[in-house]
Amino acid sequence: MSWDQFVKENPQFTVADLAEAVRGKPLEIIGTDDLSGKIDALYQNGRDIGFSTGWNSLDTHYRIARGYWTLVTGWPNMGKSSWVDNLAVNTMVKHGWRWLFFSAENLPYESHWASLAELYIGKAFNKGAANRMTDTEREQAKTFLRAHCRHIQPDDRMTVGRILEVTERAMLDSKIDCLVIDPWNELDHSRPVHMPETEYVSNALSQIRRFARETNLHIFVVAHPAKLSRGKDGALPIPTPHDVSGSSHFWNKADYAACIWRDFSDQTGETHVYIQKARHRWVARLGRISLFHQAATNHFDDPYTREFTRAHRSRQPGEDDE
Repeated sequence: MSWDQFVKENPQFTVADLAEAVRGKPLEIIGTDDLSGKIDALYQNGRDIGFSTGWNSLDTHYRIARGYWTLVTGWPNMGKSSWVDNLAVNTMVKHGWRWLFFSAENLPYESHWASLAELYIGKAFNKGAANRMTDTEREQAKTFLRAHCRHIQPDDRMTVGRILEVTERAMLDSKIDCLVIDPWNELDHSRPVHMPETEYVSNALSQIRRFARETNLHIFVVAHPAKLSRGKDGALPIPTPHDVSGSSHFWNKADYAACIWRDFSDQTGETHVYIQKARHRWVARLGRISLFHQAATNHFDDPYTREFTRAHRSRQPGEDDE
């Protein structure tokens, strides 16, 4: 049917109606008077500084703000997924938050559940471990995680849109505070033949950002960096969002970005958390802090709330900024 024929056969629609349906409603112009009540409320209550991560040291550089998303990157085996798990359990305990995981690299999920239980109980799950949790403690972990943790079972059609659709459906059944997509490369990134990868990534990340704003969740996207050359000393460089495999849009579109990095030759478990992008200065700031990884339970300890070496205790939060 031609345009002229459609207009002739549908006189109830004006040209303006059709134009609005196609292009969307005209954009509003907003002035101070329109915002007056919100401005006064902001003045009285202050800006939303986000929620504590459970680590005092990290809170000086990064807090979790609802309605935004954080990119987490780092080399394999440096602890980025473990850091997210620690962050999840910290906020489950501290804020009562509920987390939904798409964690394709943590399958089978009962194994990932065991890792979360270790973080909650503070004891090893594995049979034969020196300090293994008891049957009673295992049941305590079941009760706790039943209330605070769910998983999305992956299949071969896990697109960004489908994960967000499943998350929205899950929110009808129970409250969800955070969504984890781990890792990005395990998703189905099929795209039209003539669409460049950078355009696809830009659109997909815009979907994630829009979904976070609309649902007031915080979304964590774990993504691997592209291959980079080692330094002259053989050490892996510290990747940035710009180095994430796929597109520089990971830097452009992320609200916040954290890189997890450690020196494999260091036997203390010291792990650096680099905050590399901060959309709002009252929520986060660029810099580096250290946490200490305990291999037995996969726990990241805050050096300022536990007894460490004299050298570690002498540093103050934020003192080792870069």
